[in-house]
Amino acid sequence: MRPGVYALKPAASVRWDGLGCGPGDLEAESLFRVELTGDDVAITPWGTDGEALDTPVEVKRLGPCRIDVAIGYEDGDDRLAGVLTFAGDRVTGAIRHASYAFVTDTDDGERQVICTTTAAAYVATPVR
Repeated sequence: MRPGVYALKPAASVRWDGLGCGPGDLEAESLFRVELTGDDVAITPWGTDGEALDTPVEVKRLGPCRIDVAIGYEDGDDRLAGVLTFAGDRVTGAIRHASYAFVTDTDDGERQVICTTTAAAYVATPVR
């Protein structure tokens, strides 16, 4: 595992459930920072402004290069949970559940959209 900030994105083949959740409708990228202290791994959700986000994270180390991680509130609209595997500066994910909420403009005004997926493949690349 290499410390740094990573951008985690779903594979193009991921199918999303929810009205307005088709291909091209959703920018489902999650930024997170990896820090190592001895055998401990810390994951911090990261904003596009380069600052840490105040979002709950649960991490369980499964082996030298694998962690089980849950980011976000368990009953919240923005949540990501699954296993991340590190190989150098490449990270792959087997995501059990992901959900993203965003607001979109409609003819009747703004509408909140919640897109969800299960059993999805993700890939992360370093950004810093």
